[in-house]
Amino acid sequence: LASSPLVRDTGEPAGELLAHGRELSALLSAVRDSRKLVIATCRTAARDELRLAAVRGVSVLYYSGHGDRSADGLLAEKVDDVGKALVISGEELRELFIEGQRAPRLVFVSACHSRSAGEAFVDAGCPHVVAVDADAAVTETSALLFSRAFFSSLLCGLSVRRAFNLAKQSVARSDQANAGEQASV
Repeated sequence: LASSPLVRDTGEPAGELLAHGRELSALLSAVRDSRKLVIATCRTAARDELRLAAVRGVSVLYYSGHGDRSADGLLAEKVDDVGKALVISGEELRELFIEGQRAPRLVFVSACHSRSAGEAFVDAGCPHVVAVDADAAVTETSALLFSRAFFSSLLCGLSVRRAFNLAKQSVARSDQANAGEQASV
C-alpha cells in the first residue's frame, strides 16, 4: 500500500511527495533476483484497503508513506477527497487487524516515525513488524536501500531478524545513504 497525500484537513502540507515508483522498482528487482514466484498487488493506502488486507489475510503487508506522530499512526489517503490525508491512528490499525482476524505474518512500514503504528500491528497479532523509531526520520535513499536489502535477504531464505540486520548494515555502509544526510533506520 502506498500513500502520499498532498494536504491535511487543516490545509497544511501532509509531507514531501514520495517516489513510490522507485520503491516499487527496488522491490521488483529483489523479487527478480530471487527467482521466486511472488504474487503482489499495489494499491493506494486508504482505510478500505487496510480493512481488505485484514480480511483477506495477506502474508506480507508493505506500507510506504508518512507516519503521523500526533496520532501514533499512519497517513492514508481519502478516496472521496483526492489529495487529502486521512490519519489512521495506531488504535484503529490494531482494531482493523484484530477484527479481521487475519494478521499478516510480516508488516513492513516504510514511513518516518512509525514505531507506534508498528506496535499496533504487533498488538493485533502480527509476528514480525519492521518500522522506524518514533523519533527518527529516514531519507528516501536510505529507505530504498534498506527495503531492497531486506527483501532480497528475506527472499533468499534468511530469517526476518537476519534480513533486518543485513539491511541495517547495508544502509550504514552505503556511500549513497551517507552522502548528505545521515540515515537513521
